[in-house]
Amino acid sequence: MTFKSIPYTPVTKRLQDMEIALVTTTGIHLSHQRPFYYDADDPDTSFRVIPGSVDVQHLNVSHFAPANEFNVRPIQMDINTVFPIERLRELAQQQLIKKVAPVHYAFMGYIYRLKKMSEALPEFLTMLNFFTPDAIVLTAGCPYSHRTAVLIQRAIESQGIPTVLITIDLIKTQNYRPPRCIYPVHLQRKTPLGAPHHVEEQTSILKSALHQLTLPQEPGQIIKIYPKQQS
Repeated sequence: MTFKSIPYTPVTKRLQDMEIALVTTTGIHLSHQRPFYYDADDPDTSFRVIPGSVDVQHLNVSHFAPANEFNVRPIQMDINTVFPIERLRELAQQQLIKKVAPVHYAFMGYIYRLKKMSEALPEFLTMLNFFTPDAIVLTAGCPYSHRTAVLIQRAIESQGIPTVLITIDLIKTQNYRPPRCIYPVHLQRKTPLGAPHHVEEQTSILKSALHQLTLPQEPGQIIKIYPKQQS
């Protein structure tokens, strides 16, 4: 995949009429699924399918970035910090979106050899085409997982599905030119949706991401946001 041009799919539906899915490169998985592994020479490019009806108590994380690059403890405390499935359900109940997609996806994005990830994407895209949502919200954690997230995002957009990435690494994300992206400025090196159990903050960030889907923008532009924080 070339990074010279940016695939970009316009949104043609109102947000209230859209089914939304989540994709994350933070290494989450169901407790009964095989954990992700780390190998610099033979990276884990697999993905895990997460049902939209999942009980968050049954989700674990296996992400291997050094703690100074990405701390997984907030994820262990509250999976919504990277995989805001409960916040998304609440927005569906409030009719801000039509519904939560039945299927979501997780990768372990701590991958040095990005070419290996590119080679693995056709399998993911094939499955995505069986359960095609109207749009996808992506999250990432460590700097390397941001590279992976943008690569996946661009591949999804090339299939005609609009996406928006919530980044916490502005520089790494800019380098790989995402189609759509928001940057909560106070969350650098933390987690994409804010602090564990801070529902108001998580909701504010997720709403900003969804709103960005509805706005025309120059592909590759990263929109800085200042979400409402919870004291």
